[in-house]
Amino acid sequence: MRIAFATMALFSLSSCAIQQSTNDWQTTTQSLNGLWRLEIIDDQQRQSTSQNVNVPNNWYLEGIDHAGVAIYQRKFDTNISEQSRYWLVFDAVDYEAKVSVNGEQVTAHTGYFSPFGAEISHLIRDRNNNVEVWVNSPNEAITPDWSLYKTQIKGVLNHHDTRPGGAWSDSGQDKNSGGIWGDVALKVTGPTAIASLTVVPTLDLPSRRSRIQTSKPSLKALATTTTQASVSLTVNNLYSQPVSFSYRLFEGNSITPVESYEQSVNVKAGEQTINWKLPKKVRDLWWPWDWGKPSLYRLEVTASINGKVTDKQAATIGFRQVDFEEAFDGKENKQKGQFYVNGLPYFVRGTNYIGSQWLGELTANDYQRDITLMKSANINSVRVHAHVAGKAFYDKADQAGVLVWQDFPLQWGYSDAPEFRQEAVKQVVEMTTMLANHPSIAFWSGHNEPPWDADWMKYKYPSYQPTQNQLLTEAVYQQLLQAKDKRVVRKASYTKEHPWLGWYSGKYQDYSTATFSPIISEFGAQRCRV
Repeated sequence: MRIAFATMALFSLSSCAIQQSTNDWQTTTQSLNGLWRLEIIDDQQRQSTSQNVNVPNNWYLEGIDHAGVAIYQRKFDTNISEQSRYWLVFDAVDYEAKVSVNGEQVTAHTGYFSPFGAEISHLIRDRNNNVEVWVNSPNEAITPDWSLYKTQIKGVLNHHDTRPGGAWSDSGQDKNSGGIWGDVALKVTGPTAIASLTVVPTLDLPSRRSRIQTSKPSLKALATTTTQASVSLTVNNLYSQPVSFSYRLFEGNSITPVESYEQSVNVKAGEQTINWKLPKKVRDLWWPWDWGKPSLYRLEVTASINGKVTDKQAATIGFRQVDFEEAFDGKENKQKGQFYVNGLPYFVRGTNYIGSQWLGELTANDYQRDITLMKSANINSVRVHAHVAGKAFYDKADQAGVLVWQDFPLQWGYSDAPEFRQEAVKQVVEMTTMLANHPSIAFWSGHNEPPWDADWMKYKYPSYQPTQNQLLTEAVYQQLLQAKDKRVVRKASYTKEHPWLGWYSGKYQDYSTATFSPIISEFGAQRCRV
């Protein structure tokens, strides 16, 4: 997971560069979850009401049916150390946020799913610190064809068939999902803070086998697979000075490292990227559950100055490779495709998933239950449909060996304004960064049934234009490609990949004779007994 720290300092970086640290700092994390005071702003009635609520949670789950502006507030105490740096970190706020500490705004953020934060070292004190978070989660303005021109990147959370009110009524946005639904914490570091840790594994695989050559992998044949990884750290340095980085690799939940490495870097004051290579070595591979063990490793990175830890961060990773090849078969006169896991052809048996419209109510146990049910139905993959789930979902998918197709939260139609397109690109970067280390994620997909691909919209929207959102979809796709994390990247989940025989057209028996595209990313049918 990456946290974008906005550094707020009372001194210039040039003056910082000539100072030296005295090793008098702490490295801790203090949770700020719990009861917060929430003030609901009713602009129409020009009044406000307030009550205590739990954080993290969506305000609807706290009994508040509201769309628009609300203000969260809480106080906290902490132990101040002169050499320590203090960072206020939010895992997720739906949808817009402006954060103030002791009366001064320190950061602002847009987007419901991604972590963000700010350094507050110059503002914090031992006692009676006040945090105030202005949150805005409005409904889209009800205008003709409003849902074709949405302006918030919330996917199914504000427009979908299964939402309260449905997809095609003015009540389709009822029971708004706003609120601080992710954890809140105060992170304390020394002069160098690790803002992000990204690991991209590489496998030295033999040539790919055909489907005829293997129906299930021989783990013995692949036991000698050599792996390595590119490791990238984003660090924020108060001073220019030597920093030692230690890299320790653990198998699963073991507390004893199986590999240890050291790196010394003369860091520069400010933010910079540190690159390092995990050396080539034979390691266990991550497999989908129906083919083997989803072996996981934990990479812990510790930054130290003069022998004292200034910050540390860990990432759970898996060594695996995924590919998708698509080509036209002249003999059969149709497009064919093949998906590979670790160089072997693999058949995907998937489902679409929306755990809840209010993600704050889903715990790690809830996600574990759902994934266990999927596996009991012989499902080996899941598409997180037009939204980003809670971070615990991806941890559970990694552990369970379930492959994930991850949508960006674009569902049907949106504004074509350039500023909206820019915001979408920014949020793509946040999504691919925060989820980068999860071996379960095999696919990125940019836009679910964009208007330019969905001519069925002409029957729903009088103002429908067949070229709408082409630039938006392309911009999102190009940014997904820039992740360069060796995943399969799809521009869209296309209408042609969504046969709903027996539901929106035809009958369920038509599946036995229909011709489909190489990827089917959603499907369904229903039958009424008489």
